Amino acid sequence: MPTTQETLDALKPEDCDVLAAAAAGLLRSDSRFTGTINELRWAKTPGAEPSERVGMRQHRRLREKLALIRPSNQVEHHSSSCRREFSSCGAAYTVTTMQLTPAGLAVVAALADGKVKPS
Repeated sequence: MPTTQETLDALKPEDCDVLAAAAAGLLRSDSRFTGTINELRWAKTPGAEPSERVGMRQHRRLREKLALIRPSNQVEHHSSSCRREFSSCGAAYTVTTMQLTPAGLAVVAALADGKVKPS
């Protein structure tokens, strides 16, 4: 397991917004988009529909390699409206809220203290 400093060194500037979204409970994974660039998205404001995408490489790096985020809460939904982009109209899907791991909390705390900035 890498140290907090090693993890901070491995961070990229675009990771900061994603980690902040996870800390605020605004980072969500949608099973309708599994395996696509739209799988993991975050909202800029609470209550808004997630619109900012997290690329697959970034998602894997934050979740698997650096172990900074993990799934926390899953909610099953049923599509009530048939929108053109969904081929499985009316089918159940799962939205998972992502949260920070203990390592992720330590990294966000270090970033918030302003001690370190990702390069």
